[in-house]
Amino acid sequence: MEKFTVEQFQKDFDNLFSRVENGETLIIEDDDKKFLLSPYEVINDDLKVLDEFVKNHKNHDDAC
Repeated sequence: MEKFTVEQFQKDFDNLFSRVENGETLIIEDDDKKFLLSPYEVINDDLKVLDEFVKNHKNHDDAC
């Protein structure tokens, strides 16, 4: 999964949104917040994508 800042996403919205429409999953980051942008079918058909995202962002050494 590729990561983009909110600013990058806004600047290249049409291209990045098209990629999501074509089946890709992207991570959008804003400071300490992360958003998963994925087609519903991907999450619905394969919850491993969501599980991977959650595991990657829960298992870290950052102070909370």
